[in-house]
Amino acid sequence: MAFREVSNWLKFHRALWPFLSLAGGGFGTRPHKAWQADRTGPPGSPNLPPAHEGSDLGVFGQAPGTSRLRRFFLTLGIQACGKEDALKSGSSYCDYERAFQSYDSFRRPCGLREVHQVLDHLPVPMDRAVLLEGGFGTGAYTYHLARLSCRVIGIEASNRGITKARRRLETFEKVHLARGNILSLPLKEACIDAYFISQVLHHLDQSSDFPNMTRFLEEAHRVLKTQGFLILHTCDPAQIDPHEGSYWYYEFIPTAARKLQSKYVPLDLLRQQLQDRGFSDIQIQKSSGCLYDSTYYEDPTLFLTEDFWASDSVFCLVDDEERSQAHRKALQAMDDGSIHAIMEKHVCRAREIGESVIISARKGQ
Repeated sequence: MAFREVSNWLKFHRALWPFLSLAGGGFGTRPHKAWQADRTGPPGSPNLPPAHEGSDLGVFGQAPGTSRLRRFFLTLGIQACGKEDALKSGSSYCDYERAFQSYDSFRRPCGLREVHQVLDHLPVPMDRAVLLEGGFGTGAYTYHLARLSCRVIGIEASNRGITKARRRLETFEKVHLARGNILSLPLKEACIDAYFISQVLHHLDQSSDFPNMTRFLEEAHRVLKTQGFLILHTCDPAQIDPHEGSYWYYEFIPTAARKLQSKYVPLDLLRQQLQDRGFSDIQIQKSSGCLYDSTYYEDPTLFLTEDFWASDSVFCLVDDEERSQAHRKALQAMDDGSIHAIMEKHVCRAREIGESVIISARKGQ
């Protein structure tokens, strides 16, 4: 069923949703209040400024900072990256120029607690640290990194992402955003204290032997200082399983979910790859907080909206036939009430194994 064909149905049921929920039972029941009560969102996330489209504010944002800061960033060897080269660091399967139009409507940065814990162990004071974020998207995590008083460099392939991030970060003077390729970073060796990426690894490869992931790790090792940290926000493939994983809507798009699952590097392999490339003190933790805002956990009709379909790259792997089937199955589950058991199963699973993981590793001698 096409989106326009369910628009009236969707408006009607979403209007009724709060009343049905209060009444208890039936279509509007909220099956997982315990999860909502226990959820702890990432610190500061309610104050995250929106990433609206805006004018190009320059590589340093609206307030480009002092000439001293400019000179400092130049000492890191930052170079301009040609359009063709920059595009090589984009997703291997998702058009983020399109997805970033509404990407932030539902997504929230999670795992910030674990990221902060890792950064507490940097060998330099935070106000002297240089942090790199690769594939920063619209700057949701960059915003929180910039609040730590450190200097932040962001490398991103999408023009739309960079525009939105610059708008979001316009008040921060110690942030440098640039278009570039995380597989060939425009930075000199050993100049970064910590390197963070969020949900990027699975976009790098089409092949199951993950050659670009290997290249990414080599580049990360090159630009990190000795004792610097690489911090990866990613998913355990088990979290992506359409029937036993952490995301309830994957139940309706199992073929696409399996394709996405195969793009995530198994954690044992990732650990071994890190060790082979000179990283140590490898820690893997499930991330705190939630990847989506509260609406996702309360209102299944979200699945039928176009904006939601732009919030997860898995939908780029859904073909027309699976999309039509997914709409029919979801509508049926909402009408007969079985949607609640589906949501509860996956929410409980997410509480057990997490929605994502934070991996940290230190560069050795």
